[in-house]
Amino acid sequence: MNAATLHKIVSDAINENVFSNWRFYLLLICIGTLTSIIGAYLDGRLKMKGEIAATKSDFAEIQHQLAETTRLAKTVETAVVHNDWIAREGNVLKRT
Repeated sequence: MNAATLHKIVSDAINENVFSNWRFYLLLICIGTLTSIIGAYLDGRLKMKGEIAATKSDFAEIQHQLAETTRLAKTVETAVVHNDWIAREGNVLKRT
């Protein structure tokens, strides 16, 4: 861009001749459209990343709760099997 072109652009902007030029409005529409598209894309992408991060966090908590539940279930199962064994041994002793 040379000095004459730059001088013409600045003088047109100062004299408000830019607003009567159709290229100005076309450029304004293009910039607005691109901004909207990029904004929508980034909004959707950031929401999806947030959902994925929340799911990962929830998944870790669910795994922890599942481990606790499994541990408790094994404890109960062991107690039931032990009580069953005691009852069987008692029955064997009664038979003998």
